[in-house]
Amino acid sequence: MFQKNILGLIFLSVFVFASNAYAGRVDLTTYYPAPYGEYTTLQTTSNAYFATTAGNVGIGTTNPQGPLDLGNGTSGRSLVWGGNGANWYDSIGASFSSAALSLVHGLKLRTAGADQYLYSFGTIDRAGIRLGDGATGDISFFNAASSAETVDNVFDYAANTKMIIKGSGLVGIGTTNPQGKLGIAYSFDSASPRASAIYLSDPNNGNMKAYIGMNRNSAAGADKEYLSIETVEETIHWMNIVLAAEGGNVGIGTTSPAYKLDIAGTAHCTASAWSSDIRFKRNVTPLTGALAIVEGLRGVNFEWKIEDFPDQGFEKGKQIGLIAQDVEKVVPEMVITDNSPERYKSVAYEKAIPLLVEAVKEQQAQIKALEAKVETLEKK
Repeated sequence: MFQKNILGLIFLSVFVFASNAYAGRVDLTTYYPAPYGEYTTLQTTSNAYFATTAGNVGIGTTNPQGPLDLGNGTSGRSLVWGGNGANWYDSIGASFSSAALSLVHGLKLRTAGADQYLYSFGTIDRAGIRLGDGATGDISFFNAASSAETVDNVFDYAANTKMIIKGSGLVGIGTTNPQGKLGIAYSFDSASPRASAIYLSDPNNGNMKAYIGMNRNSAAGADKEYLSIETVEETIHWMNIVLAAEGGNVGIGTTSPAYKLDIAGTAHCTASAWSSDIRFKRNVTPLTGALAIVEGLRGVNFEWKIEDFPDQGFEKGKQIGLIAQDVEKVVPEMVITDNSPERYKSVAYEKAIPLLVEAVKEQQAQIKALEAKVETLEKK
């Protein structure tokens, strides 16, 4: 054994020395003269240095293109370490002749066209990130079946993209073409109508949930989809929905609401209620002179100027009502003036009810007085 090591050392030293003398390429062949045969392992007990001042090192290639070139064989070249028996080795290296780069076990980095991809691979479904070319700057998050990858095509990213951040700043979920800052595509599922909704939850109470998304009135047909906002404490009860709790107004059909709830159009409800609890009120006094006030009001027929005020949501056709400016002269409590530059006026028609109640009572008192006089005259 000692003799074999001495012969190998002498052979290796002479070969390297002779090669260095020509300052050219160093070819290293690890074998001993017969009868010892060829050796395929090169070991060192200390640090080893290759091409420290110039040149490249090639493994599997005689024409290295970089400091360390692993070649470009069709089966790929890689650096491998770790492992558990025959499985689960970690590696860095090419997986295809198109030079995809595998980073660590099950993770791959590659170029396809002008795009860059970082994704998982193997027998499981793939998931990864696509960095778009300089023309778009898009970032796509995708997953695809393991069979979707070929040497020249990583995957059909348009079909398998689940989320995209456009170079313009728009974000798409379920769509690669968002039309706003956040675009969410949905596919309605009657068995799980909330599946495509934006979902909010309370980390301190798993039952507290909120959903914002599209829903459908199944009985009315597919064309009856609508936006649904739900808040619920699951399995217990529905929760309140609060808009503009800290200030501001809410508009429906208008972009410039002048009241807490401003509806440009016709509102419909099957019941309504107005706060009237005595505990909310003070300085309560009788309403007098109601009949005279009612007599001072003027009911009119009219049509709205729809063409001049298209954003008001006015109804077409003949209408009946009061004129706010006329009412304000008689009973200003029934008129509300908004805060717009035009200072438009509205009539609180519900406030006419107590006037009518008291007016009827005053009129009834007059009728009874007249009836008493007639009765007295008839007895004479």
